[in-house]
Amino acid sequence: MLRAKLLSVTVQKRKNNWKKEQVFFTNQPLICLDDNFWHLCNNINTGTIIHANNYIYNCSLDDIGLLRWQKLSGFDLDHDGYTDQMGDCQDNTAQDFYYCSELETPEDCGEGNVYNAKCSICIHPSASEICGDGIDNDCDAETSDDCHKNKEACEESFIEGVSVEEAPPTEDGTEPAPVPGSYAYNIYRESFSWINTDDGGYCCGYEGINDLGVLKEGTGEFSGNYLCLNEEKSLVGYEDAVASVFNPSEADPSGTADRCLGNWCWINAIGGPPGGAQFHIFTIKKPDQQPYDVVSNSQEWFECNENEPKTLVPPLMAGAEEVSYLELANRFYCYQEGQHWSWKE
Repeated sequence: MLRAKLLSVTVQKRKNNWKKEQVFFTNQPLICLDDNFWHLCNNINTGTIIHANNYIYNCSLDDIGLLRWQKLSGFDLDHDGYTDQMGDCQDNTAQDFYYCSELETPEDCGEGNVYNAKCSICIHPSASEICGDGIDNDCDAETSDDCHKNKEACEESFIEGVSVEEAPPTEDGTEPAPVPGSYAYNIYRESFSWINTDDGGYCCGYEGINDLGVLKEGTGEFSGNYLCLNEEKSLVGYEDAVASVFNPSEADPSGTADRCLGNWCWINAIGGPPGGAQFHIFTIKKPDQQPYDVVSNSQEWFECNENEPKTLVPPLMAGAEEVSYLELANRFYCYQEGQHWSWKE
C-alpha cells in the first residue's frame, strides 16, 4: 500500500486474543512492500527503485518538489527494473526455466551468462546482447542475433549506451530511462574477428573449422580481399617469417590493417612488407579434408585446387621500384603434390 504524504499509520497487535490498535503520526512518505516492511523515501535513498505488487516505485521528487514513492507505469512481473511500458520485451515469468527462480536481481544473471540469459529477469533494455542464442536479450530489434551481422557481439566488445536525450519517447509521455553502455557477447564466449561486407559483415571463426580458408571482400573501412585464418599451426601452415600477420601491431599492413582477435584473423591480401602476407603461402589444413594452399598476389587471394588457374594471376599494380609484383606473381604455379594442392615459387 502506498503511503505518500502519510498522516497516520495504524498498526494492529493481538494480545490475549484482544485486538489492540497503536497509531503513530508521520509526515514521511512510506510504502509497505512485498516483504511486509515499511520503507521510507528520504534524501538518503533518493532514486531508489523498489517493487510492490509487481509495480515499480521510485523514490523521487514530485511536481511540487516533495519526496514521495512514485509508481511507474506498467507492470514488472520479473522484477528486472523495467516495466512492459519501459521496453521490457519479456516479462512473463511463467515461461521461465526452473532455475530462474534462484535469480533474485538482474545482477545475479552474470555478464554474458548464456545459461541464465534464458530467464525473463535477465532480458531487458539494459541487458547485454548474446548473439546466436535466439533471444532478443536487450529488447532492441535492431541489435542482430546473427553474429555475422553484429560486430560488437562477434568481437565481444563494448556498446555505447543511450542518454535520456537520445532515447525514444515513451508511450505515456513520461521521461524515458537512459540505457547504460554494456558489452556484447556471443554464445561461445570467444573474441572473433569481424569485417564489414556487402551483405552486412562476417565473423571469422564463429562457424568454427568451417570458417578456415573463407574468402570475403571487405567494404568501407575494411576495404580489401580477406582470408579467414587461425594462427594454430595444426590448422594453418605458414613460415615463421610471416607469423607477424597474426599480430597486426607488429606488422605494417600499408594502410589496411589485418583483423585479429583471439586465435582467428582476417588477413588482408594487400598487406605489404615488412610482415605482410602478400606472396606468402598459407596451407589450409581442415581435419579429414585434403589440404590446399592459398597465396596473395598483393591484391587478391588465390586458392590452389583443381578448379583454379595453375599460375598466379598477375596483379593490376606493378609494385614498387625495388619490388616487381608482376615478376613475383609469375614465379608461382599450382600443382597437386600427393594429397596436397600446392603453390610453389
